Amino acid sequence: MTLSTVVLSVLLFAAAMTDLLHNKIYNAHTVAMLAAGLLTSVITGGFGALPSALLSALITFALMLPVYLIKGIGAGDVKLLTGAAAFLVPAQLPAFIGVSFVLAAVYGAGRLVVSRGKRRTIRFAVPVFLSGVILCAV
Repeated sequence: MTLSTVVLSVLLFAAAMTDLLHNKIYNAHTVAMLAAGLLTSVITGGFGALPSALLSALITFALMLPVYLIKGIGAGDVKLLTGAAAFLVPAQLPAFIGVSFVLAAVYGAGRLVVSRGKRRTIRFAVPVFLSGVILCAV
């Protein structure tokens, strides 16, 4: 298990817990996650790894902004995915984002069944955490 894997898993778990308990993903948390992702990329890969981490974060932000604008996800979710992406290389992004959305769909369908059709908010940080764990395990 690498330093990046441990740090990313801990930060995503903390975000999932605050999302579940407080219905919020805090800006301080997402900014710290982005900074930690950039820092661990430098620690583990040297300064040559920094552009890749920045590119991953920028690509994720660019992909998630339109989803936010059509109200598909919240601003905190965009920031959470962007911060987590700083731990990844661009080639890992499709799997990370795709698995996050598939898990969110499954989670949402389950909540819909349990709540008997009442509209409920999906805590997106939980599927993002699980996606990060799955991606790091592979």
